[in-house]
Amino acid sequence: MKKNKLNIIFFVVLSLLVCSITEEASIYAKSVSLRCKAVKIVLGQTKTIEIKGANKKQLKKAKWSVKSGKKCIKIKVSKSKASIKVTGKKTGKAKVLCKVAGKKLVCKITVKAVKNKPNKPAVTATTPVNKATPVPVATLAPTPQATIMPVESERPTHVPTEDKLMAEPAKCTELPIMDEQGFPIERIGDYVGYYFYGTNILRSDIELLTFSSKIDVPSDAIGQIDVSAKQNKSVIAWYTDVDKDDYYEMTIAQDGGVIANEDSSYFCSEMIEIKGLENLYTDNVKDLTRAFYEYMPGNNEGSEYLDLGDYFNTSKVEIFDEMFGRTGSIFTRVTIRLGKQFDVGNCKSAEHVFFQALNNKIKSIIVSNQDVETWVLSKKPWAETTVVLEKA
Repeated sequence: MKKNKLNIIFFVVLSLLVCSITEEASIYAKSVSLRCKAVKIVLGQTKTIEIKGANKKQLKKAKWSVKSGKKCIKIKVSKSKASIKVTGKKTGKAKVLCKVAGKKLVCKITVKAVKNKPNKPAVTATTPVNKATPVPVATLAPTPQATIMPVESERPTHVPTEDKLMAEPAKCTELPIMDEQGFPIERIGDYVGYYFYGTNILRSDIELLTFSSKIDVPSDAIGQIDVSAKQNKSVIAWYTDVDKDDYYEMTIAQDGGVIANEDSSYFCSEMIEIKGLENLYTDNVKDLTRAFYEYMPGNNEGSEYLDLGDYFNTSKVEIFDEMFGRTGSIFTRVTIRLGKQFDVGNCKSAEHVFFQALNNKIKSIIVSNQDVETWVLSKKPWAETTVVLEKA
């Protein structure tokens, strides 16, 4: 009898141990994913796609393959099988499949031709950051030089009105877990995405955002949206797909110029390119939380610029939290020009205004006066970022 009891106890303990190990392995397997669900590659460019959350034993059995679009890309698997390098061979779409830890992970690849963008004025060389500095804080070039001469655009005359752009109504929404083929969609972080003003258009699917001083919806517009605060069609957004690559050209227009909302948080987040900021009136804006969050420019030759222009007035802004958070990438370092009307006199909060994660890079921040320069330096951009004062 005693022996039977011991056998039963042993069996129960063994069962619990097996269940615990199985459950732990299951949880661990769920954490295995790709670091990106979708990437855009310019012809001839190479990007790296990595597995995260896998151990050495799982990586050893990992298998990479091109699921579709073999003519568009070529891949090279690393020795550890933890990553691959993808090179764009032909414009089009492809999918890369990775089988690891009992999962099928898919990354969508879009190969695009190089687009000719307007020439940008050159940036003069700045003094390298002192490597001996113990605290990684951005430094000011000892001999300030004008690094970029903004292109003067005629400021449209706006008739005073109460009409304005609406505040962002829905910042994030749950995203699908499975794709149309039934494969799990691996995403960085949670299964949420930032949508454009409450529509079903992901901000990450917009390749160009333009502000216009004239409502003139083109015939090839796929759709249009009333984005006015009063919902009276005084501010209209429309979108096209001129190059047929499933990434949209979005325009926000208001006759005479677009009046920004007092709450302009997220309004230019996750963009790739922004034009027409001279048509945007920010005079009464109070909140710019994550206004240019995750600004990721396209991969073009030379430096990338985010020039707010000389009409971007922030004199009434109180909140700058993460305004330029996660801007730029390791492939395209961004130069940010704040402009002559960038004012921080009313600032009450600017937490992580220039926050950079491991894969984000701000090359330099150009300011127009010493007050803004002091403010920028106090926010401690990374040591690799230089702060440059324009000549008057």
